[in-house]
Amino acid sequence: MKFLEIIKGHKYIVLIGIASAIYTTGNGAVFFLLPLLLGKLTENFMLLGLMIAIPSVFSMFFDIPTGELADCVGRKKLVILGLGGMIVFALLLPFADSLETLAFLLLLLGFSNQLINVPIRSYVMEIAPKDKTSEYFGVQLTGMQLGFTLAPLIAGVLLSEDILAGRAVVSLLYIVTCALAIVLVHFGVRETLMERKSLACGIRSVITKDNIFMKGLMEYRALKSAGLVIFLLTLSFIITDGLIWAIEPLYNNLGIGTEMVGVILSMFVLPFVLFQIPAGFLADRVGKVKVLMFGLFLAGSFLIIFGLTRDVYIMITAAFVSTLGLALAVPATDGLLTDVSSGKDRGSVVGVWDVAEDLGYIIGPIMGGIIAELYQDITIPFIFLGAFLLLLIVPVLFIRNKKPEISHNAVP
Repeated sequence: MKFLEIIKGHKYIVLIGIASAIYTTGNGAVFFLLPLLLGKLTENFMLLGLMIAIPSVFSMFFDIPTGELADCVGRKKLVILGLGGMIVFALLLPFADSLETLAFLLLLLGFSNQLINVPIRSYVMEIAPKDKTSEYFGVQLTGMQLGFTLAPLIAGVLLSEDILAGRAVVSLLYIVTCALAIVLVHFGVRETLMERKSLACGIRSVITKDNIFMKGLMEYRALKSAGLVIFLLTLSFIITDGLIWAIEPLYNNLGIGTEMVGVILSMFVLPFVLFQIPAGFLADRVGKVKVLMFGLFLAGSFLIIFGLTRDVYIMITAAFVSTLGLALAVPATDGLLTDVSSGKDRGSVVGVWDVAEDLGYIIGPIMGGIIAELYQDITIPFIFLGAFLLLLIVPVLFIRNKKPEISHNAVP
């Protein structure tokens, strides 16, 4: 019933959720492919982690300017441009037969990805009513995670016979999903920013007037201690996600088929689909801090269990329950940021927030690769990761769960 009320009350968040689901189906299939493809090009886990981190290293330097640019030129234009960049990436991916070529394409992937994520989050912040911030983020994130749930299942089947041959089919899937998302965003979503500049004018404004980084940093600094803890939490959640997506596909090297590896990876995502909307509702009603602490406890405990077992069915269960914890924690964190941020420059705030995500996607694969290389065991990183999430319960105690004090102007 709650989901039906959201559909009736605001169609744009539903359209954004659907577009996110379509796009991330192709995106997730590519990220399932990358560790397997890199495994054909190098046997060094540390180098593999470094390569997977390349998109986030590149995009991190553009997150804050992209947020400011979204405040100048509008959200839709940048999202469509980013999806177009992903299509170019997918067209070239089947021809990447060396680490050098693949590294270049990963730079393009990073640049295009941040053109999508920052404007979409700014858009959700603007259309969310003040008493439903976590719920609206729950809808958008559920769409994203639905695609990421389907992607490993699809990619696992497509790559089961031959990884090198299957990447052409995965690339085609990515092209189709990005094209469909472009159509839906262009014709179905209404721009929220009423006064917009041209792209060229917006870029000049970001460089000359806003000094690229300083405006966004000053906006985020105004959030004080709450912003710092939210930054840390976001960084930690993405370290978790980045490590899982970089290391789990390598369980194929332990004799588990790509189909079952895909099933396990899907279990690391499925709870986001099932529980993020009710988790957002729960966080808004019960308290975001309480939900965060319980979610961190579940996530940390069951990641340790995942790292300690070799039984496929226990792995599936542990993956599901650990992500249930994250599904509780992430919408609560997103809602907290919306509650403490101001109304007029959310793109700048989201740009800084997205830096935390990019850092996480840098640290996660690299940390996983270093630990796996050090122990020569790809299961050990999950134990370290679980212990790390349990320790995060401590800084959460310093968050004050304030009521939102700003008004949100929803698009009619």
